[in-house]
Amino acid sequence: MLAVRRQRAIEAGLGLQAETAADVRYDAAEKRITELRTKAADQLGPDKAPVRLNGLDALARLAESNADHRQMIVDVLCAYLRMPYPAPPQDEPPTPDPRDPCSFGCPG
Repeated sequence: MLAVRRQRAIEAGLGLQAETAADVRYDAAEKRITELRTKAADQLGPDKAPVRLNGLDALARLAESNADHRQMIVDVLCAYLRMPYPAPPQDEPPTPDPRDPCSFGCPG
């Protein structure tokens, strides 16, 4: 009878170890995905277009490979696209196009 109890205790301990190992792997994967998403989102801020495009591409690839996080990444992309973009300052005012009557000012 004692051997049966020992066997059950060992089996229960092994099951608990397997669950703990699975939890650790899941937590590590979630942490890695979060770090990748954060790095990609940080690339959306710089002034250089290639850096922003790289960030968008990284987020898209991350969404494709992680179905559980896809909606959150789509939300980040949509929020980025909705942000107002200030037009770059122009050195000279645009010259009116003689072929377009509204370029000289249309009546309101």
